[in-house]
Amino acid sequence: MNDIRIETLITVLDRYARRNLSDYRYEHSCRVASYAEELARRYGYGHRLQRLCYLAGISHDMCKEKPVGFLLRTVQADGHRVTSDEAANSELLHGRAAAVLLQENYGIHKKSILNAVRYHTSASAKFDALGRIIYIADKIEPGRKNCDYLREKVKTLTLDELFLEVLKEVIGFVESKGKRVQSCTYRTYRFFKKRTGDL
Repeated sequence: MNDIRIETLITVLDRYARRNLSDYRYEHSCRVASYAEELARRYGYGHRLQRLCYLAGISHDMCKEKPVGFLLRTVQADGHRVTSDEAANSELLHGRAAAVLLQENYGIHKKSILNAVRYHTSASAKFDALGRIIYIADKIEPGRKNCDYLREKVKTLTLDELFLEVLKEVIGFVESKGKRVQSCTYRTYRFFKKRTGDL
C-alpha cells in the first residue's frame, strides 16, 4: 500500500465515519487516530506506519453504532464463528464488522490493519506494533477521563510496557464492575507478559 493509497483511504474512511457515527463517536475516532499517529511517532516508527495508525484509528469504530442485525450479518463474511463472549455482548462484534468492511468494501488486505481494527476491544496476541498502538490509543486518547496518569507513562515506558500497563488497567476496571473480561484479553496479557520476560 503506497502513500497515495493510504491518504486516499484516510479521506474516504473519514467521510464514512463522519456520515455514519454520532458526533461523539466520530470525535472519539478522530482523537484515537491522531493519538495513535502521535504514539507511533513518539516510539520511533516511520511516516508510513504513523499514517497507517491514523487510518486504523479513524476506522476502528466505523460499525460501533450499527444495529445488531447488521453486525451479525457482516461478521459472517470473515468465516469465524461468533464466540461466547460476543454472543453475550453483541457490541463486541463492531470491530470484527469494521475489519470485514475494510477488506470487502475498501480493498484493505493488510493483516496488521485488519487485526488492529478487529481486536481493538479485546486485544490479541496477533498484534504487531500497529495493533498495540491502536489498542492503547483507543483506551487512553485525550478525551478519556481519568487516564492522565497512563498518558504520562508514555514518556517512560516502552511500547510493550505501556501496552501491558493499559491491558492491566482495562482488566482491573472490568473486573471491578463485576463484568466478564473476555478470555482473549487474559490470553493476550499473559502472552505479552511472557514475551517481555515478566512471567
